[in-house]
Amino acid sequence: MAKVNIIMAVYNQADFLLDSINSVLNQSFANFDLIIINDGSKDKSEEVILSIKDERICYYSNGQNKGLIYSLNRGLEIAIKKGGKYIARMDSDDIAFPERLLQQVNYLDEHPSVGLLGTAVQYFGSTNKIRYSPVTQRKIIATLYCYNPFVHPTVVFRSDIIKDITFDPTCPKYEDYKLWIDLIGTCEFHNLPTVLLHYRKHPGSVTSSYEGERGIDHAMFKQILMHLNLKLGGRLTDQELETLSIITGPGRAKINPNIPLKELQATVDAIILKTDDSILDQAYLTQLLIERIMYYLLWNGRRADVLRLFNIRRIKYFFGIARSLASGKKWVVN
Repeated sequence: MAKVNIIMAVYNQADFLLDSINSVLNQSFANFDLIIINDGSKDKSEEVILSIKDERICYYSNGQNKGLIYSLNRGLEIAIKKGGKYIARMDSDDIAFPERLLQQVNYLDEHPSVGLLGTAVQYFGSTNKIRYSPVTQRKIIATLYCYNPFVHPTVVFRSDIIKDITFDPTCPKYEDYKLWIDLIGTCEFHNLPTVLLHYRKHPGSVTSSYEGERGIDHAMFKQILMHLNLKLGGRLTDQELETLSIITGPGRAKINPNIPLKELQATVDAIILKTDDSILDQAYLTQLLIERIMYYLLWNGRRADVLRLFNIRRIKYFFGIARSLASGKKWVVN
C-alpha cells in the first residue's frame, strides 16, 4: 500500500501533461500512487498518459467530460479505497519540485495535529511571481474571510479527515475553498513557507474562465462566506457578508463601486468585533480587511479615499500592508 495517493484530474492538457506527470514520478519521495482521472479529453492527453510506463500510475477515464469536481470526487473515492495515510493534489499543467512530497510528508509525520498542509508557489507562464500563503492556523482562518489561503494543487491532507467530506458540486471555482471550510474543526491547518510547486498561469485556467461573470462570481463567493460565517458561529449579518464579498475581488468590486468609506470602515470594525481571537488572528484579519478596502478603492479609481482610509487610527496597518506588499510574503507579518 502506497503511503500517499496523488489525485490528478486531466482535461485537454496534452501540451503540458508529460512534464507535469514526470515532475511527480521524479519525486525524491517515491512511496506513492498517482491516480489520473481523464475527464473525457478530446486532445492527445490519453495518448500521453498511456505512453508513460510506471507501475505507480493508476489510470481511469470518465469516458466523457463530467467536470473537474466530479473527477476530483472520483479520485477521492479511489484514494480512500486504496488506503494510504495521505492524499495529495496535483494539477495536470503544474510542475512539482523534486522535494515537494518529501517535505510535506515529513512535516505531517512530525506534526500529527496538522491535517491539511499547503506550500508556497512560484507562478510561471504569464507571470513569474512567488505567492506565499499564511503559515499558521490562526492566520489561515483569518484569511478565509478574504481569499483562499491554500493553493489547491499544493495540498496534502490526511486520508482519515476526508472520508465523509467531498468537493461540493454547487461551488464551481470555489470547490476547494468550500472543502477547507468544511474541514475546520477536524484538524489544524498549515502552509509551508517554502516554494515547492511551479503553478502555471495561462488564459485557459479555471479562474480566467470566470472573468466577466461578476454576478455569478459574487453570488458564489458570498455563498462561501455564508458557509464560513455559519461554521464559525454565524454572527455576521447578510449586509456585512454582502460588502465583504464585494471588496475581496477586482471583478466583484464593480458590482457596487460606490460603497461609502465610512460604511467600509464600519464593516471592518463590525467583523472584528464579532470574530473570536482565540480562533483567528484578529490583528492579522484587520490588516487583511483594510488591505482589501484599499484595493477595492483603487480598483474603482477612488484614490482620494485611499488617503482618507489611512488616518492616524489605522496608520500602523499601512506599514504592515506596505511591508507585506513589498516582500510579497504575507506570512511574515506579525
